[in-house]
Amino acid sequence: MAGKSTLVMRLSEDEFSDQIGATIGVEFRIASFRKGNSAIKIQFWDSMGSEPLHRRLPPIMFRGLHFVLLCFDLHAPLEPPTLRRYFSSLAEKIAPTVDVSQPPPRVLAAIQAAGVPCPGFVLVGCKSDLPALSGPADLHRLEAEMGMPVVTTSSKTGDGIMSLVDFLMKNVMQENREHFWTFSQDVDMRPIRMRHEMRRR
Repeated sequence: MAGKSTLVMRLSEDEFSDQIGATIGVEFRIASFRKGNSAIKIQFWDSMGSEPLHRRLPPIMFRGLHFVLLCFDLHAPLEPPTLRRYFSSLAEKIAPTVDVSQPPPRVLAAIQAAGVPCPGFVLVGCKSDLPALSGPADLHRLEAEMGMPVVTTSSKTGDGIMSLVDFLMKNVMQENREHFWTFSQDVDMRPIRMRHEMRRR
């Protein structure tokens, strides 16, 4: 498993459990965070890791998204074709008229050119506490190939979690979209009033 459900638990509850079962359908959790004088509530949707499921989700579920986290396991062999397929299935829902068979950077550019609101895509490497099978050079190539940033995290130790939340907060609140991919490892924030709601769809 990629570790997306434990990532969502760490993001929303600041807790970790290795006893989480496979996600059935779609679940969501809510958490509030503060950075400086700003506070924001983020709703995290956790979908079953199945490409056929994504194809069955109605397009309305993709409206108003600020970002999509494509999670992969750092402790497993890197599989760019799988990530591309997941991206294509999601991009097809976001912009049905765009040719999603193109490389991801071109798909993202085509969505923007079509004037369709497009969430920011982030590649999240999970389980950084375990020996990684992909080195920095592999992740840089993946970042260039997919046209989206790569962030490494560990839900177990919490490593990289606050950097990820900091990145998401900045870009949700950012009015100037041309700086969407500005990323900083310097974090000066703490989660506040963390709570979660879990519902199955």
